[in-house]
Amino acid sequence: MMSAIERASNLLNMQTRSPFKMRNLLGLLKSRRLSGLAEAPARFLVVLFLSLMLLVIFSGVHHRSKKTYIDNPNEQVISASAFVKTFPEIKETAAYVDLGLYLDSLYQLDMSQLTFKARGWLWYNWKKAPLIEGKFDPGQLGSFNFNSLDQKDVYEQISSKVHVTDADDQGETTHWNETAFDVKLAAPSISLKNYPFDHQRLSILVTDPVHETVDLMYRIQQFRLPPNLFNISGYKLDGISYADQVRVYTSNFEDSSNVSLKNGTADTQSQAAFNIFISRNALTSVLQYVS
Repeated sequence: MMSAIERASNLLNMQTRSPFKMRNLLGLLKSRRLSGLAEAPARFLVVLFLSLMLLVIFSGVHHRSKKTYIDNPNEQVISASAFVKTFPEIKETAAYVDLGLYLDSLYQLDMSQLTFKARGWLWYNWKKAPLIEGKFDPGQLGSFNFNSLDQKDVYEQISSKVHVTDADDQGETTHWNETAFDVKLAAPSISLKNYPFDHQRLSILVTDPVHETVDLMYRIQQFRLPPNLFNISGYKLDGISYADQVRVYTSNFEDSSNVSLKNGTADTQSQAAFNIFISRNALTSVLQYVS
């Protein structure tokens, strides 16, 4: 049994500690309130940001659901071998023209305009002359279309107005000529995503301005770019390649009727693709940047 003195002492201690406990509790509640008030603006900003994101997403979905798009077929380029396999009659109707490309300069790569310049010669020979509506136009053969942005940036000069004629080992007559050119070409595939370790492909695409595949097919025989004639500063020449292609146009350029490669109604042109692969000299780029 506790004595009266002990009970009095315990009561006194409890009364003494109670104010301290109350002050501590009030201090804790006050600090939590201040912390909550400080976090409230941050929570509000997060909620506001998420709400705006949802609004943008749903408004876009609603806009697309009410938008009506027309069918827009993809214009395509396929290999010449696949095209001939699909349309074997081309072997009988088309005149095959053998092509060779010699570049004596590749220069002025412009990253801002996605262009570059090339100068050289296209040589070509044939046995069966390509016709236009059943007639041969000797002045037409030797004119080429390039992947240029503006025809004013294209210089072409046929070496001889009269094609050189010769006979092969079988006695068949062959014709030969060459065209000098200096052109500014489009390079839409240029990307600086991996700068300063970027690799680029520059393409020279050659088509005939008049003949379609039913009349003319190109066959690349040679492509030359001497490394010492590669003149693009900051890049090195990795290699070259070429490919015989057919470009498929998804319009007949006359009316609104649909055209298709499958049924043979699409316009097609033979295309010779000459590709140059280059990569940036990373060390040179870093030194130029630092300096």
